[in-house]
Amino acid sequence: MAETDLPVILHRRSPDVPRDRLVEIGMLEVFARNHLMDAWLTPVVCLLVGGILSNWAPWPLCAAWFTLCAACVAAGHAVNRRFLAAAPGLLDPAPWRRRLLLARVAVIGSWSAMALLAWPAAEDSGRYFMMLVLTSTMALRIASSAAFPRAMQVQLVPPLLALLALCAMRPEPLFAGLAAAAVLYTGYLLRIGNQTGARIRQMFHLQLELLDAKEAADAANRAKSSYLATLSHEIRTPMTGMLGLTRLMLETQLSPRQREYVRTMHDSGEALLSILNDVLDLSKVEAGRMDIEQVDFDPRRLVEGVAGLMQGRAAEKGLAIEASVADAVPARLTGDPLRLRQVLVNLVGNAIKFTERGKVRITAGVEARGDGRVTLGIVVSDTGIGIPEEAKCRLFDAFAQADAGISRRYGGTGLGLAISHRLVGAMGGEIGFRSEAGQGSDFWFTVPLAVAEAVPEGAPAAPPAPDVPSLSILVAEDVPANQMVLEAFLRSRGHRVALVEDGAAAVAAVAEGRFDLVLMDMQMAGMDGLSAARRIRALADAERARVPIIATTANALSSDAARCRAAGMDGFVPKPILPERLFEEIQSVWVGGGMRVWEPGPAPRADGSDGFDAGVLDGIAGAMAPPDLEEFVRLSQEAILAAADRFARAVASRDAAAARHAAHTLRGTAANVGLHRLAERAGRAQAAARAEQWDAAEPLVGTLPAGAQEAAALLQSWLERRAAPAAGTAVA
Repeated sequence: MAETDLPVILHRRSPDVPRDRLVEIGMLEVFARNHLMDAWLTPVVCLLVGGILSNWAPWPLCAAWFTLCAACVAAGHAVNRRFLAAAPGLLDPAPWRRRLLLARVAVIGSWSAMALLAWPAAEDSGRYFMMLVLTSTMALRIASSAAFPRAMQVQLVPPLLALLALCAMRPEPLFAGLAAAAVLYTGYLLRIGNQTGARIRQMFHLQLELLDAKEAADAANRAKSSYLATLSHEIRTPMTGMLGLTRLMLETQLSPRQREYVRTMHDSGEALLSILNDVLDLSKVEAGRMDIEQVDFDPRRLVEGVAGLMQGRAAEKGLAIEASVADAVPARLTGDPLRLRQVLVNLVGNAIKFTERGKVRITAGVEARGDGRVTLGIVVSDTGIGIPEEAKCRLFDAFAQADAGISRRYGGTGLGLAISHRLVGAMGGEIGFRSEAGQGSDFWFTVPLAVAEAVPEGAPAAPPAPDVPSLSILVAEDVPANQMVLEAFLRSRGHRVALVEDGAAAVAAVAEGRFDLVLMDMQMAGMDGLSAARRIRALADAERARVPIIATTANALSSDAARCRAAGMDGFVPKPILPERLFEEIQSVWVGGGMRVWEPGPAPRADGSDGFDAGVLDGIAGAMAPPDLEEFVRLSQEAILAAADRFARAVASRDAAAARHAAHTLRGTAANVGLHRLAERAGRAQAAARAEQWDAAEPLVGTLPAGAQEAAALLQSWLERRAAPAAGTAVA
């Protein structure tokens, strides 16, 4: 383990061990590791020093001294290793502190015993050599033991005593001066060691505090991501209904003033959605979760497409918009056209927004880089208001605009350029601008891209995708407004639609029905869409288990799409749902799934209403005696009428729990006797009550009681017709 990893390992134990003890354990680990690293060096030095001292002292005495030192070093090495093995689970360092201290004192004490070898030595040269060695030892031991202040202090005593003993053997002024110098030198080393130990302790505290801050920042980032996902879902879910319904209203007969109102509502919703998308994009880029694709695209078509897209907005302000692509630009490049288009749309949109008269021009060119790569450069020029000098330094900051009056006059959040800056950086490019106040602006960006193989002229075009036939589609959605929008979109293309409001109902419907495709919301009350998709894929009936599933969700992150596919879903359509995007995904999934359509099943036996499947009651009748069947039908009629009445009263009193329970009872009872249309209405009522959407629930108050009366009449009619043949037989 590297020493730099030690604070991270210690920090993981913060919940179990007090901070001061963690720091002390860390310092002891540093101390032990330092002495383990030079465990092999000390015996070598002992052997060398002993060999030199044998010139003045008898070699048996030198050998005994070397043996003592080696034994103490080996024992200390074992203690250090055992401590490091126990450190990860250590709660109290006190016992090990004493053991490490004793091991360290034993080693330094045996080493300092070399002073005993000077007694038989008559020459001062041997004494001077020992004093030099002991002095160096004090400095080296201070350097390696500063992380354990008590050991550092105690281990200065044996070398100091040995130095004083060597000086005391020769009572001369020189040696007296050397003794005084040894004491001063020891005090100086002690001061340096204490300061170093304090810094090591402070370093551990700071590192652990930094890890605390990092952990808090990570938690805040996770909370932000969760909040943004929740925000996305909570805003996109109602916006799906709002934008979808306004789109449907615009296709109906409206007066000019009504059409203007609805158009304004729709545009306002799309503006809100654009802001939400900007916030989510910025969050994804900052978190490093923005995926950059590498696909082949036509740069000329991309530039001209953006110019065509923004033509209408420019025309509204009386501006001209021009696009120019250099001949040197390859026909095909490899990169992320979606992100390039997003950056270009942001720059062109800003140019149009801040230009009152004149034109906006898009210019694209390339510069060769070698190895089959080029740098694509695009410049967006305008004749607008320009950028003041004092605002240039913060232009690419999030939520920043030139001045406060900009947002009031022109609108916007100041996120477009910040997102563009981060997107270009994520693609390995650069972005910048040249501008003067009142003289217009030139925004440019460059991105390195690979040159793709151009499609040869005359090559056969890909066959057109086959048209999607009329499909039987199950929609699992718990918001009534979204149910209405999806049902209207699908029926407008000739598809047959069945609605359920939770995952469990979707699983049951697929297991019992014959559906060509399922649109599944990710987040629903009860069983969510991911769990429902897994249950469907696990059905025993292999044909039904393979039904294509498309997620329709307000969670718009790429990780959400990955979660859907991991659960077994085949497609992903983010909310608010655009009809074009929805039908493109339906076609893609349907074609990818083998273009299979269920053969029409036997038509339901209907008695006076296509919402009543008499076959359900026929099956029940086969298992009941006539008196019991009559009682069952009577109880079902009473339950249906009573539940519809309770629902109406609960809605009037705004009692969500009672309304939800009544609708649930009505739905279950109606489904049990084959009244599918009534069950479907009751399901919508239950979803509206669950969400306390009284505007959606109140219209059902008028239809459910009437539907219940009609259902009761249908049941009675079925019962009478079933009894008629039996009566005829009895008369005969």
